[in-house]
Amino acid sequence: MARHIRYSGATLLLAVPLTATAHAGDWSGPYAGLGTGYQTSVLDGSARLGSDSLGLDLGASGALLSGYGGYGWSRGSLYLGGEANYGFSALEGQFRLDDREIDYRGRDTWGISGVMGGLLNPDTLLYGRAGYQQRRQDLSLPGFRSEDWTDGLRLGAGAEFRLWGSGSLRLEYSQVWHEEAGGAGNGDEIDYRAREQWFEAGGILRF
Repeated sequence: MARHIRYSGATLLLAVPLTATAHAGDWSGPYAGLGTGYQTSVLDGSARLGSDSLGLDLGASGALLSGYGGYGWSRGSLYLGGEANYGFSALEGQFRLDDREIDYRGRDTWGISGVMGGLLNPDTLLYGRAGYQQRRQDLSLPGFRSEDWTDGLRLGAGAEFRLWGSGSLRLEYSQVWHEEAGGAGNGDEIDYRAREQWFEAGGILRF
């Protein structure tokens, strides 16, 4: 009986780390998270203000707060997934043309993307993403305002580190290229394209 108890105890001690390792290496299933970070944007385009035609080169920056959720699938070291995101931005910038000032604000944004990567070890995921991103942009100057929802292409790369059973830390860098936007009014016309950079950190729960 004593020998049987010793064997059972040894079997249990071996089973615990094997089970923990198997769980740590499994990244399949749904997940949700919250992130915060910093964004920059460069607007390239042209402006016609009255009879003057000028080039537009405007920079903007600000904080980002976002939520995201998706589903991941892992087999061996391969990881595939899909994700949706929604974010609120304080992206702002000003540009002076002669005696007039142009104000830009990047507001809420949402998107969907595919994710593909690999497991560096059971608790570390490296990945890249590609997808669709839409942004509400507001451009104004005295007597003129243009507000557009613009389509964009998002490309990014990041790393996710599992800190405990279902919780992990994500670090990511992305760029978004938006389609042309603009408007006209009161004899003024502005056309521009926005290119954004995102630096983001967040927490994730996998279920």
